[in-house]
Amino acid sequence: MALYVFSAWTLALLFAAVVGSWHGNDAMLRLTTGVILTGLFVLLLLRYARWQSGRPAGRVASPEQVRWSGQLCHSISSPSVAVQGQVISFANHAFLALLDYRGRGDEVVGLPLTNLLHPVDHGRLAVLLAIAYGEDESDAAGVLRLLRGAGSTVAMHASLSPLPAVPGSLLIQFSPHDAAAPLREVASGSPSAVLDQIELVLFRTDAEGRIAYVNRAWERLSGRSVADSRGRMLLTAIHPEERDATGKTLQAVAGGQIDHMSVEVRLVTIAGNAVRVLLHAQSCTLPDGDLVGVVGTMSEITRRKRMGEPNSTRRYLDTLLANVPGMVYRGRNDPDWTMEYVSDGCVELTGYEPYELVDDRRVSFGSLIHPDDREFVWTRVQSHLTQRKPYQMSYRIIDAPGRERRVWEHGRGVFASNGEFLALEGFVTDVSRCRSADEPAKPAGARVVERGPSHCLFE
Repeated sequence: MALYVFSAWTLALLFAAVVGSWHGNDAMLRLTTGVILTGLFVLLLLRYARWQSGRPAGRVASPEQVRWSGQLCHSISSPSVAVQGQVISFANHAFLALLDYRGRGDEVVGLPLTNLLHPVDHGRLAVLLAIAYGEDESDAAGVLRLLRGAGSTVAMHASLSPLPAVPGSLLIQFSPHDAAAPLREVASGSPSAVLDQIELVLFRTDAEGRIAYVNRAWERLSGRSVADSRGRMLLTAIHPEERDATGKTLQAVAGGQIDHMSVEVRLVTIAGNAVRVLLHAQSCTLPDGDLVGVVGTMSEITRRKRMGEPNSTRRYLDTLLANVPGMVYRGRNDPDWTMEYVSDGCVELTGYEPYELVDDRRVSFGSLIHPDDREFVWTRVQSHLTQRKPYQMSYRIIDAPGRERRVWEHGRGVFASNGEFLALEGFVTDVSRCRSADEPAKPAGARVVERGPSHCLFE
C-alpha cells in the first residue's frame, strides 16, 4: 500500500511539473505545492486509520467491575488472584498465606505476577496467558512455581479463567500440584507410572529366566537401563560366585517345585561394584493355572548390613560422641530450638534422654533456656545466620532436676548450594564448674565481651 501511494504521488508531481511549465513558473510552483500538500494529507489519513484499526476492541474495566472481581476472588477458599494483563489486581487471604504475605496484601496488589514466579516459569506463564486472553477466551492450566516471601519455592497447579464481566481480567486459582496432576498412565489403566516411582525393584521373568518387565528402580540400583535389560537373563547381573545357586532356586520357583524364595545375593552393577540385595521371588501363574515365569522384588541391604557391623562408621561415631563432654545437635531455627538429633551427652547436660528432646516429644530445648537469656540467644543466632557466620555464646539453662547451669555453645547454620537454609548444627557443653563466682566461663583463646549480668559472648 505504501509503495502504491508513493508511486502515485511521484507521478502526480511529474504531471504537475509538466502541466505547470506550459503556463509559466508560477503555475508550476502552485501545482507542485498543491500535490505535495495533498500527498501529506493522504498520508496522515492513512496513519490515523491504521491507529484506529490497531486499537483493542474490548472495553476497559470500570472500578466497579474490578471490585467485583476482587469480591469473587475473596469468596474462593483456594489460593486465587485476579489479574489485569499480567498485573495482580486482587489476591485473596489463602494466596497471601501460601506465600507468607499474611496482612501484606498491599505489597502484592499492583505487582506483575512474574515477580512472584520462579524465573524459569515466566515463559510458561506467557503461554498460559496467551491461551486465556486469546480470541476463544478458553481456560488454560499448567504447573507454576511460586516464590514465597522467605525465598523458597512451591509448585502449584494454576487454572486461568477469563472473567467475561470484567474486560481484560483473568481469575487464576492455585491448587496443590500432586492433587491437580494425576498420572495419565494410571488414568488410562496402566500402572507403570506408579511402579516407576517405587524405590523397590519389581521384576518379572519368563520361564527361561529372561527379564520381561522391570521398573525404573532397577536403573537406580544396577545402573542398567530398563530398555537394554528386557530380554536379557536376570542371572547375568548376579555375582558369579552366587549365580549357579540362585539360578537353580529360580528355576525351581518357575517350574512350580517350590512356591517362593527369599535369599541374600550380591548384585553386580554396570560399574562393576557389588551391591548386596534381598531377593524375593514367587511363581507367576495365569488364571488357567499355567506357569509363565517368576515375579519378584529386590531391595538393597548393603547400607543396612553396614549399620549392623561392629566396626561400622555409624557405630564409631556414636561411640565417639558418647564420650564427648557435651551435647552435639542438629535442629531447626525456631523459638523452641526443636532438635532433629542430639547425642547421648544430652543426658548429663540436661537430665533428659535423647528421645525426649528430639522433635520436642517431652520438652523442647528452648524451654530449658533460662527465661532471662532466651531473647539474647535468639537474637545472637539470628544475627549470625544472616551473616552466614558461626556463633559462640554462653547462657544459662535449667536442667531436669531444676538446677541452673551455665553452658557454652558453638554452632552454625547449614545451607544448601542454592542458599536455602537447612538446619542448625553445633555443640553445647556445661561450663558451670569452670566459672568462678565473678568471671564468666570462656573457651581457650576466646575474648569475652560482657552483655549484661547473665550472659556473655565469645569472639
